Amino acid sequence: MGIETAQLDQLMLLLDSLADDTSPLAGVRQAFPHWVVSQCDATDLRDEQPACSSHRYDVHLVDSREQCWRMTDVAGQATGVILARRESV
Repeated sequence: MGIETAQLDQLMLLLDSLADDTSPLAGVRQAFPHWVVSQCDATDLRDEQPACSSHRYDVHLVDSREQCWRMTDVAGQATGVILARRESV
């Protein structure tokens, strides 16, 4: 089962509610226990188009159903997210 639009909306609310110095990983994993969740610097994924963005993070969808993760732009195929943190402006 993939990620639904309503779940991405919930994720955006959660990310926007965090203090700037708070890691989102524990909260996201608790809210979405069936997702795979990872975090990196936004420059690591600079050539990828995010599915959505919060004030501090670009959210990329991943499909981990195979042995290796792959990026996807189809929420229905996504099994998790990569949270790519952008630097403060």
